[in-house]
Amino acid sequence: MSMSYQVVYTGQLKPGTNGEQAARDFAAVFKVPDEKAWKLVLGGTERVLKKDVDQVNAERYRELLDEIGLVVRVGPVGGGQAEAAGSNAEASPQPADAASGGDADALSGARPEAKPETRPRAKPRVTSGPVAGAPTVDPYAPPRADLTAPRAQASGNEVMTGPHAMPAGHGWQWIVDGFGLFKRAPLAWIGAVGLMMLLNILLSLIPMIGTLIGTLVGPVFLGGLMLGAQTQALGGTLRVADLFAGFSANPGRLFALGGVYLLAIFAISIVIGVLVSVLLFGVSGIDPTVVEQQDPTLMIATLGPMVLLALLFGLLLLVPLLMAYWFAPALVMLEDMPPLEAMKVSFSACWMNILPFFVYGLIGFMLVLVGMIPLFLGLLIVLPVLVASVYTGYRDIFYRRQRA
Repeated sequence: MSMSYQVVYTGQLKPGTNGEQAARDFAAVFKVPDEKAWKLVLGGTERVLKKDVDQVNAERYRELLDEIGLVVRVGPVGGGQAEAAGSNAEASPQPADAASGGDADALSGARPEAKPETRPRAKPRVTSGPVAGAPTVDPYAPPRADLTAPRAQASGNEVMTGPHAMPAGHGWQWIVDGFGLFKRAPLAWIGAVGLMMLLNILLSLIPMIGTLIGTLVGPVFLGGLMLGAQTQALGGTLRVADLFAGFSANPGRLFALGGVYLLAIFAISIVIGVLVSVLLFGVSGIDPTVVEQQDPTLMIATLGPMVLLALLFGLLLLVPLLMAYWFAPALVMLEDMPPLEAMKVSFSACWMNILPFFVYGLIGFMLVLVGMIPLFLGLLIVLPVLVASVYTGYRDIFYRRQRA
């Protein structure tokens, strides 16, 4: 009697995989509704996609799902030691189907679309050969699938075509849309953003290197939150654990982004320091060896304007850096862009949207002030909303709905 196998989606995507595109490909290949595909692919839950198939067909399903970008494993039905299939398979004694109730598989009745003329058939990689007694005819005919993006049929089916210049009023709309994401999962947003702030505070307490580490891991945390926001926007569920998603999905580029940002801050700090020294001891003519002997009141009156001038110049340098950093974690995490390219694109997006960012910054500043009034408790809502608004602004500026 031949052994039956099952194909289990672990709930994770391969590093660098665009989750939205993977959901589209899944819907196109297996002919399932877009909403079902989004919830299954982006839900972060382990699911049995196909069960009671022979080893050859289970391997072919794995290859197709691997090409889409899903991390899957193949193992015998009914427990026992799972047999890994391919480089992305992970062994597990008893794969769980958390959403379908155990017996039914998520692709029951679904068949991959066969289009021989659009994609060559890949030769399956079978680690131990066909199971004895397995049928020689493949009843499912995978995986000659066309993985081109399907045409828009549902809300949220958009493609990246930006950055685009938006009207000034969109700055307020980003905050409104960010609140829309927040109110769908307020506890998760408060927990994720609160945990990120707590970790940054704890890191800052480490002498000498704490702040440096916090700057390096900042894009990793933000990238995870952007991925969680995208999952939620496409019908999935935000989880506090999404804060750490960047450590498993594209961590190298996210840490590199933090490194570039840190070096830029160092460079600006050096420029400000040099400028302050020139203004104090060059332009003013003050002897640095007798500074301590000067009257403090006279020193402030004399040097105050020069120090203020140096700080304003440093601010002029810092604003472009913040513009380059604003959307960079989202672009690296969701679009798999190299760090420098992401910063360049982010700066361009912010530059062409100066007016909406002015409105956004003004309203955001007022919300922070209001949130600080009741013992800072209002910040538990304001800060998560502002973090979510980074994603909604990113979608508004970079994405457009496909035309049928």
